[in-house]
Amino acid sequence: MLWLAELFHKFPKVNFAFHSVESKFDLTNKDYVEALIIYATCPVILCVLLFIVIIGVWSVKCCTKGNTSKPKSDARAIASGLIACLGVSCLFIGVALYCNEHVNKGMNEVVYGIGDLGNELTKFGEKVQLYNFSLNSELLPAMRTLQNELQDAKVLLNDQFWKNFSMMIEVGVHEMDSLVQFGSDLTTLENSKYFIQRLEFERWMLCVILFAIVLIVNLWGLIGSCNLSGKGIMFFSGAGIITFLVVWALVAFAFVLCLAVSDFCLDPYPSLERFMNDDFSRFMLRYFRKCVENKDSVLEGTPLGRLLQQTKDMHIFLTRFFMNLKLEGKETSHPEIWTAISGIHDAYAEATKSAVSLYNLVSCSNMREEYKTIRYGLCSESLSANSVLLMALTAFGIIQFVTLLIVSSSWKAFQPR
Repeated sequence: MLWLAELFHKFPKVNFAFHSVESKFDLTNKDYVEALIIYATCPVILCVLLFIVIIGVWSVKCCTKGNTSKPKSDARAIASGLIACLGVSCLFIGVALYCNEHVNKGMNEVVYGIGDLGNELTKFGEKVQLYNFSLNSELLPAMRTLQNELQDAKVLLNDQFWKNFSMMIEVGVHEMDSLVQFGSDLTTLENSKYFIQRLEFERWMLCVILFAIVLIVNLWGLIGSCNLSGKGIMFFSGAGIITFLVVWALVAFAFVLCLAVSDFCLDPYPSLERFMNDDFSRFMLRYFRKCVENKDSVLEGTPLGRLLQQTKDMHIFLTRFFMNLKLEGKETSHPEIWTAISGIHDAYAEATKSAVSLYNLVSCSNMREEYKTIRYGLCSESLSANSVLLMALTAFGIIQFVTLLIVSSSWKAFQPR
């Protein structure tokens, strides 16, 4: 349904000064908000003009002295027209109710997708802490134990060895700081789940209540037309004007919502980047964007990529070191050295497992489904349903205008003779 988003995205936008505004979703941009307000006023202006026509016809008929004893056949003919208009308008309200449910369904998918993504990000933080524990609480103490055993055995090593190894650990800790920040940044998506869920429930409930009121008013007018009831027609003529105004207000809201959602769906990442606190978080957001678009995406150059590379370098470094010790026969002449080496091997194995778990967690295949769920719910199901809702409400507003014109110009035909 991206073609639908592209259609709404092509609507030109101008601010209050009639300067062109770029169609990029940004509610912090004053010009963009002004452009949305201008589009919201278009249905409102049309509603006001139609309302003036209705009031004008009503006033003319009230002030004009006419014959109240028209043939009953005229009342029946007028009632037939009202029944047709009211029946069609009730049908459009039914369509609006159906679309409202589908909008709610799409937004619920967004909420579920954000929830799943939040769970994955929670695991991400846990994996980072586990890797941190493996490095600082297991591997580093094991290396210090080996260093002490070598010193006790009077096996002298170049100081550069320990400097290189310490530097590797420091680099790993530095990269993990960025990873922890990344996890804390993206968990705001999980927090936004509750806001979206509450906002969508309020929108859905408000629409259901308003549509139900409009439907009841139109059914009242339909029953009054069938019974040729003057009181029923009079009630509908008054309450129908209120529902007429309400529906056109909903048209304005639905129209602006379609425009804003379309702009967001075509390019959501600039607005999402405002929630990120560091460059790595923004880089990872672009990485996930490529995942969604089924493009190749690599982690090289990111803290996670550098951390994984550092793990590989550490493996090569330790392997060469152990081989040198073995060639020199130090581990056989000093069993305690071999015990320390075994401890390092076990600690490194745990660190490697944690690193691999981190890599798998943020892989495209793991993250793609959550992002696709969010995108489908918002940009396909919700947007398409909201577009049909917009058309149904617009059609209802036009038919309601015709119905109110008929009632305003012929209500005397239903007066008791």
